Amino acid sequence: MTSARETRSTRAQVALVAAAAAIGLVLLGAVIAVGLVRDRPFDDLTRDATTVADIGLLVGVLTRIEVLIWGGAAAIALAVGLFGRRRGAPEAPVLIAFGTVAAILTIDDALLVHEALVDEAGVPAGTDQVVYGALVVFLAWYVRNPCSPARPGCSSRFPVPGWVRPASST
Repeated sequence: MTSARETRSTRAQVALVAAAAAIGLVLLGAVIAVGLVRDRPFDDLTRDATTVADIGLLVGVLTRIEVLIWGGAAAIALAVGLFGRRRGAPEAPVLIAFGTVAAILTIDDALLVHEALVDEAGVPAGTDQVVYGALVVFLAWYVRNPCSPARPGCSSRFPVPGWVRPASST
């Protein structure tokens, strides 16, 4: 006979798998929609870029490695930060903030968002690098700030978003 705790755990696992499958289906739907809007075959959007463009295997290898590193760093920082937040760890806000930046950089490098902004929106080249640099400098200052949420017992001089604050201070 299963206990109530085991039943809740099983339901949580099923919900997690269902959420992951739903995210996958949403992404697949988005790829199909982009293909229809851009008049691109589905194969072009699901195969490796070097195959579709008929270029050498090593073209873009550094960017692929960079995406793997950014993605791994984002996943680790966000997971540890979010679990730490639930336990009231003082380092959680910093991990969540830097994990969010790493996730944004992962998405940008993987999908070339900055290229689309330069080409289609008319944003001056290099603006993305200035914005990312300013964000990282701000976060570095934020961590060094004696009254940052990463240092308990000191009131912050500026508001901190609720999703960044440790659970014990919300």
